[in-house]
Amino acid sequence: MKFAKTRPELFWSIVGAAVGAIAGFFIGGVGIAAGGGARGVSSLAVLIIFAAIAGLVGNRLGIAIGRRRAQKTD
Repeated sequence: MKFAKTRPELFWSIVGAAVGAIAGFFIGGVGIAAGGGARGVSSLAVLIIFAAIAGLVGNRLGIAIGRRRAQKTD
């Protein structure tokens, strides 16, 4: 896969966001209780939050992989 080798940070960001979205889908909605009250968070919000966080983690992983490959070619 040529795209994964030329732009690892973008590739791993997409992979991370997809994995995070799948995890958020399976977790579904959650409830948050604090200070004597409670609120529910929708499934879509959980999916978006998980996708964003996992996308950031994937981006950092891709940057590390790209740097490691650059050091091997030097």
